Amino acid sequence: MTDKDISIVEAEFSNSDHINDLLFVLESYKTCDMGDGIPYTEAEKARLTTQFIVHPNVMAFLIYKGGKIAGGSVCFKAFSTFSTANVINIHDLCIVDEFRGQGLGRALTEYIVQKGRELLCSRITLEVREDNGIAKSLYRKFNFEDMTPKMHFWRRKLTQ
Repeated sequence: MTDKDISIVEAEFSNSDHINDLLFVLESYKTCDMGDGIPYTEAEKARLTTQFIVHPNVMAFLIYKGGKIAGGSVCFKAFSTFSTANVINIHDLCIVDEFRGQGLGRALTEYIVQKGRELLCSRITLEVREDNGIAKSLYRKFNFEDMTPKMHFWRRKLTQ
């Protein structure tokens, strides 16, 4: 990365600063217009923290600019039975409002793609809101595309 003022680290879930930075980034996304507008409760923050520590397949990356937390990503490692290789799913990729438009989303995506190569992944998957043109434009630059045949993420809520 050419900007020496930018650093990306893999979050260490035993590091309370990393946990707090990750919670800040996720909440900034959750409360923006692409999220649901509702801040996390203290109980939800505690559950997130616990799951970051105990979930065997979660990994997170934090991006800093000028020493300030600027964004992050939560990803999950999986395995594809079709390609018989590892897969990374980008579950969240968030840049804090004040840092948007500075190329940090590009830098973070590039970092995750490189991580996928290191882990011998066959692909990286993600879901993106249909109305999130900025994110879709970013992902297209990294050759992400709709799958053929077109796939859809479906859900059944079990709790409110």
